[in-house]
Amino acid sequence: MLAHSAFEICLVLAIWMAWQTAPARLYVLLALLADVAMRTWSFAYFIPAALKFESAETWTATLRSQAVAWTGLSKCRPLLDLLALILVAMAFWVA
Repeated sequence: MLAHSAFEICLVLAIWMAWQTAPARLYVLLALLADVAMRTWSFAYFIPAALKFESAETWTATLRSQAVAWTGLSKCRPLLDLLALILVAMAFWVA
């Protein structure tokens, strides 16, 4: 949570600092889009599914296959974070 909070603060600061430079603005807006996509995906799918897995009293074959799919998909979320971080770095580079 601390790393996510620090990243969000840095993203807001990057938007504020890069807003006057059009190429940099594009990169920070794309970074914001990647971050919003990851957060939306987390709140819409990952968190509810994790809660469902944690509250399950018995594991059926269907639930187990859903958990395996969840685990595989969860590896994509850091890639969205990495994309956002690269885009913020590119914004500072062009600014």
